[in-house]
Amino acid sequence: MISYCTNIYPAESWQETFASLEAGIPSIRHYLEEWKSPALNAPLGIGLRLSAKAATDLLTFPGEIERLKLWLSEWDAVVQTINGFPYGNFHEGRIKELVFKPDWTTYERFEYTEKLLNILARISPQEYIPLTVSTLPGSHKYFHADEERMFAYLDSLCGLMNRIHQETGKILTVGLEPEPMGHFDDTYGTIRFFHRLQSVSRRPELIQKHLGVTYDTCHFAVMGESPDFSLFAWNEYDIPVVKIQFSNALELNVSSPGDLSILLPYAEQTYFHQTSILLPDDNTPMLFADLPEALEWANRHPEVLHGSRFRIHYHIPLGATPEAPLENTHELNLAVVEYLRSHPHFRPVLEVETYTWNVLPPTLKQDISRQIASEIDTMQRLIDKYPFL
Repeated sequence: MISYCTNIYPAESWQETFASLEAGIPSIRHYLEEWKSPALNAPLGIGLRLSAKAATDLLTFPGEIERLKLWLSEWDAVVQTINGFPYGNFHEGRIKELVFKPDWTTYERFEYTEKLLNILARISPQEYIPLTVSTLPGSHKYFHADEERMFAYLDSLCGLMNRIHQETGKILTVGLEPEPMGHFDDTYGTIRFFHRLQSVSRRPELIQKHLGVTYDTCHFAVMGESPDFSLFAWNEYDIPVVKIQFSNALELNVSSPGDLSILLPYAEQTYFHQTSILLPDDNTPMLFADLPEALEWANRHPEVLHGSRFRIHYHIPLGATPEAPLENTHELNLAVVEYLRSHPHFRPVLEVETYTWNVLPPTLKQDISRQIASEIDTMQRLIDKYPFL
C-alpha cells in the first residue's frame, strides 16, 4: 500500500483538513479507477497531516474520531502514518526555518506528538504494522539545540508508545526525518544521534522498538547519498527505517553560468530550498541553507561552475519532467524500489510526498487530485513489478 501525504493541502484546522479529504479522496479514486491502477488492489493509504490545532480539535470535538473512522471505512482508506513534522501553519507566508519550531527541546513538541500517537492508535486498524508518526530530526543546525533535553523527551516518548502498545496491542513508532541542515541530516550523523540517545536512555530497548528513521529520497538526493549506502548503513547499525517518502529533488547540471537563470523561479519565499553544489573535482557537495544563498555563491564563482551539479530541496512531482536543462532525481526512487526487492523482510511504510504544489511553476502543475493519483499510481506500478510487497 502506498500512502499519500496530505500536507499537500493548505489546511490547518481539523474542519479544513477533513473538508480537503472529503473533496480529494473521491477525485483521487476516480482517476485511479479510470487508469485501472494496481493501487486499488489495496486500501487507499492516507498519510494524514495534522497541525497542532487540528490534532487538538480532533481529540476534543465530540464524536470526531468515530466520524473519521466511519468515513475511512466507507472509502476503503487507511491511515497508517501521520506527518508530525510541521507543527503549525505550513502553507502561508514565510515558513522556512519555522517548520523546525517548536523543536524536540520543548514540551510543546512532545505534547503535539503525543496527541498524534493517540489519534493514530485510535483510527488505524490493528493489522497494519508499523503505525508511524514522522517528525523533525530533533532540531535545526541554526538553533544549536541542547541534545540532553531532546534525548529526555524522546526517551519519555518511547515510554508512552510502549504503554499504548500494552493497552491496545498496536505497535507505534516515531520516525525522525533527516533533512538538509537539520540537527542531523546525513547517514552517519543519524547513526551518531541514535547511538548517543541509546547510551543515555533509561530503557534503550524501547528506543530500538519505537524510534526509527523516516527516509526521504529528496532530502538524501540533496545530500548526495545513495539509498543503498544509507539504508545498508542504518541496517548495519540496527537503526530501524520505519517510513520511506518517495519524492524528487530538482537537479541542474551546469554547462554555462547562464544556466543558473532557470533556477530563479524556484527561489521562492515560503519554504526552505536547501541546495547542494557538487563541483567536478570534488566528492563531497557544498551545502547551502537555501537556494538564494547557493545562487549568490555561484554568481561570485562563475569560473568553477562548468560541469557542476546543483540539487535543490524542491519536491518535484513524481513523473513530472521539469524544463530542460533541469532534471529530477527519480533514479533514487528506483534505487529504493530495487533495495526493497533485494530485502524482502524490510517493510517500512511507503508514502509519496509533494507538498510544494502551491509554489510549483505552472508548467509542473496539474489538477491536484490528478497529480496525487498519478504519483500513487507511478510508485505502485514500479513496486508491483516485484513480488515483495
